[in-house]
Parts: sequence; structure tokens; C-alpha cells
Amino acid sequence: MHVEGDLDTERSDRVLEAPEPLDLDTRSGFRDLAFDLLAALRPGTGRLVIDLGATSNVDSAGLAALVQVQRRAGELGHVVRLRRLDDEMRSLLIVTNLWSLFEVE
Repeated sequence: MHVEGDLDTERSDRVLEAPEPLDLDTRSGFRDLAFDLLAALRPGTGRLVIDLGATSNVDSAGLAALVQVQRRAGELGHVVRLRRLDDEMRSLLIVTNLWSLFEVE
């Protein structure tokens, strides 16, 4: 996982690259890193962009991690945006009624 961004800007945006498989084995590390990034953002001004471009597999544990990150962001007044979703991931979010929880690029 890779992180990009500058916390010194007025609106803080951080980019987190999701792991290749976002699954039971990787969800905890991904979620914990996302929580740390959200906590470091200025209250109410931050956006966490999750780049799914390299992610080829997302299971139910991975979806749960995304929802947990979104909930934490909401509690802190931040936004989660998903970037570079493939058609399969878009369909998965629509079928599971999770599409409306996220901003999507």
C-alpha cells in the first residue's frame, strides 16, 4: 500500500492505494492505515481517496473494510472517494447497495 498527499494544504487530500487483493488477509492493515490517515487530517476538511486501480480482487471482508473506513470518515467529517474502479468493482458496489456511500471518480 502506498500513501500520497500533503497535510499542509487548506483542504487535505490523502491518496491510499488499496492492496492487490483487498480480502481477509489484507483488510486489517488496509483499514488501520486508512484510520490513521483519517485521524491525521484536519477535522472536517479532509478527503481520503482510495485508489483501487491495482486491486483485482475484493471479497466480503474487503467490502466491510471499505464500509468501516467510510463510517470512520463520516464520524470525523471527512469524505471517502474511490478512484480507478473497474467495471466489476462498480457492479459489486451497486449490487450490494454500497454505491451511494462513496464519492466515485
